[in-house]
Amino acid sequence: SGWAVKLLGKTPTPAQIQGVNYDAFNLSIHSLKRSPLTVPTVAAFLQLALMRREFHRDPVPLTFPMIGRLAELIVARNPKVRDAILATYSHVFVDEFQDTTGVQYGVLKGIFGGSEAIVTAVGDDKQKIMGWAGAQANNFEQFKQDFLNSGAAGGQAHITLSLNYRSNARIVEILNTLKKRLAPDEPDFRPARPAPNLPPQQICSVLVSPDANSEAIALGKFIAAQIKGGLSARSFGLLVRQKAADWEKRIAPAFEEEHIVIRNEDRDVGGASIQDLMTEPYAIAVTDGLELLLRKRGGAVWARVIDVLGTLEGIVEDEDPERMQEIATALDEFHTAHAVPDADSAVTAEEISKLLDEVEKFFGIARLRGLGAQYQQGDFFDRVRNATRSFLKECAAIGASWKIAVARYRGDHQVPLLTITKSKGLEYDVVVLLGLDDSDWWSFQRNPDEGHSTFFVAASRARERLFMTLCHGQRTAKIEGIYKLLAEAGVQAIESGSLAG
Repeated sequence: SGWAVKLLGKTPTPAQIQGVNYDAFNLSIHSLKRSPLTVPTVAAFLQLALMRREFHRDPVPLTFPMIGRLAELIVARNPKVRDAILATYSHVFVDEFQDTTGVQYGVLKGIFGGSEAIVTAVGDDKQKIMGWAGAQANNFEQFKQDFLNSGAAGGQAHITLSLNYRSNARIVEILNTLKKRLAPDEPDFRPARPAPNLPPQQICSVLVSPDANSEAIALGKFIAAQIKGGLSARSFGLLVRQKAADWEKRIAPAFEEEHIVIRNEDRDVGGASIQDLMTEPYAIAVTDGLELLLRKRGGAVWARVIDVLGTLEGIVEDEDPERMQEIATALDEFHTAHAVPDADSAVTAEEISKLLDEVEKFFGIARLRGLGAQYQQGDFFDRVRNATRSFLKECAAIGASWKIAVARYRGDHQVPLLTITKSKGLEYDVVVLLGLDDSDWWSFQRNPDEGHSTFFVAASRARERLFMTLCHGQRTAKIEGIYKLLAEAGVQAIESGSLAG
């Protein structure tokens, strides 16, 4: 009670405490500051009380936001720690800055605010979609105040990038219409290339279907025709607001009729999602090692494996060519001893698991663990390792050759299906946003700004063509604002079956 009065100016009533919902409690840590101690709400006070309680447990179960606030406090209370970090990093680059949380910004400002370091923040407020995770509403304004106007050394500038190198002129025209809702004062985007020579509705439209089955059939036939015409399966991006697994079940049968494989990038394969697994250093290293054993000549895969081995040794070729030559010789001997005689021969899950054992033995499990700082705590390394093995075995277990199993693992000739959130930073020649209706966008009215930003993220993934799908009978009243913007941009609704190949 005494602490509550000191920090909040009053003792919160039971009703006020019980009135703090789960989301408000989780987000409150982003407004809680440790130096000087600032507790603006009852929810933030409860966060502080939780942190105090957790410190009396063994082991101490801290969340990442808690660790961030403690890091901020350490830097503030121990100048030597801050000086050591500043001596190490003269330049700081922060990407996707619009989604920086209060905790993350506190650490950034606590270390680099007012210093000689050159800090560059890059992002787009129109793509702010992480408010639910604590992203601040005014990141760029705060950055200008704390860094651009702070008198810190070095050049200071706020640069607006308006040239769009990704999307063609028609897509950019649509994005500019969407932008008016999100950032009316910003200059319009300028396209770097013209639109393809197609009717406007063949570049962007809302595809309306009688029912879910008709929708899936029309999309399958359209994508099959495009692939036959020369596009790769990876040129398409099937984006969903949420529940990718449900959408996979809904459209996969019709796609299979067209011999198209859908790759649900959000699917958990034994400890990690497919999309996350593809970026894990351990998974990349051992899969490259495995693929090398399927080749008579290593080529680019050989070079990648050599780079990993050099990293494990802590050297690069230019610094120690003699040691790198020894590594290359060892790799050649390993390849000779374990190479698969015929990569086109059938493989079983057990065989691929045994060969993976040999790859791990060659690299060294302990050394592979050193490939990422994220592997040093808890069981994350084991989860990534298990997921990699599980997914490779799955790819081999459904009747495949060695070569096809690895290709399946990598996603070759598969159409990616993923959530809009996970699509940030990616791009596709053809984007299909599945389910532009109230059912999939049920939370739109709760936070329309974030909803519009989410739609903008989806639309801006497209390079050449952009489509949205809708079934007859599905309501669109909650997202009427999106449909008004599309109409303003001249985007038409057409029957999905009329989409030409």
